[in-house]
Amino acid sequence: MVIDIYLKNEKEKIDFHFPVTPQDSLSIKKEKRFETVDIVNLGEFDIKKEGEKIREISFKTFLPFQYDVSYCRYSELKNPTETVAMLEKWVDQAEPLRLIMTGFGYNGLVTISSFSNTQTAGREEDRDIEITFRTYRELKIETLKKETKSNAKTDLKDNRPNTQSSSKTYTVTSADTLWSIAKKFLGKGSRWTEIYNIPENKKVIGKNPNVIKKGQKLVIPSK
Repeated sequence: MVIDIYLKNEKEKIDFHFPVTPQDSLSIKKEKRFETVDIVNLGEFDIKKEGEKIREISFKTFLPFQYDVSYCRYSELKNPTETVAMLEKWVDQAEPLRLIMTGFGYNGLVTISSFSNTQTAGREEDRDIEITFRTYRELKIETLKKETKSNAKTDLKDNRPNTQSSSKTYTVTSADTLWSIAKKFLGKGSRWTEIYNIPENKKVIGKNPNVIKKGQKLVIPSK
């Protein structure tokens, strides 16, 4: 199976295609969340907790200085030193990146949790790299509103998207993702969950927000 891996940085408008398919293996790790409790006279038990544990994706590859048709995915190669500097910068970036892996059908938002590069004797101009991604999940926190009156009630701020008459619809094109649609209409790609969480949109898109199809009509909340 041929695998192509792309990393899209919406903030810097850069699309990077890893020039060489991962060496040896590509690891995708997903675990259930458990809490271990010790019950008197019975011992330890694992209790499943709600929610997903962050998934990790990691692989090893290298950045060639010169093109070789036997393993390079394309001929116009970026200087390995410049690529290493770019990826190291992206490690510290707060905004998520979009990782696309053909062959696996993976297309999702990630952050780079670790990145390392080494030089090998006899191949000083190349860079061997190892990189690990963690799937990105936006954290939403409900806040309490305080009132000064003695009989004041505390209300939870409603973070759900507004689907009233101020909303409009949008027809998906083949180049769209929820991230790009949110950036276009809401100003920030990271607000894509506001679009996905609208019940009408969830029904149209399905369980996987990373896959939207041309021609689908989505409700767009107001800014």
